[in-house]
Amino acid sequence: MGFLILAAGDGKTYFLTETAAWLVIAGLITGLAPTMGLQITGIAYLVNYALYLPLMYWLARRRIGFQWSRSVLFLSGATFAICVGVDIMVALTRWGMLVGCLAAAVFAVFSLGRITHMSNLGGPIGRLGALARQLTGGNRT
Repeated sequence: MGFLILAAGDGKTYFLTETAAWLVIAGLITGLAPTMGLQITGIAYLVNYALYLPLMYWLARRRIGFQWSRSVLFLSGATFAICVGVDIMVALTRWGMLVGCLAAAVFAVFSLGRITHMSNLGGPIGRLGALARQLTGGNRT
């Protein structure tokens, strides 16, 4: 969504939001690395995007009327739920890593199918994408 702001010709807003986002990350890492160690890098990115995403959505909506479709909201919620489920499985069972790898493979196949469909690629990649769409039921636009 940041590039929507930039493409709409509001370079100043884009620059300020990106600078603020990196300052949040750098500030959290610098301030908390001595006590939290390397884990703060992942936490800093999570905190940053928890703040950044709503801000950019608001700016994009205000600037060009951007709005997420129902399918994007559904897929985002489903992805979040799957990630939480995998995280719980990793913490509680020895099969969690395997389930996580399988979930990543399913996401990769689904994504390949969507990208090839949206870009109308032909050749071997297009055939692989068509197979991915068949496997995941992703023939919808």
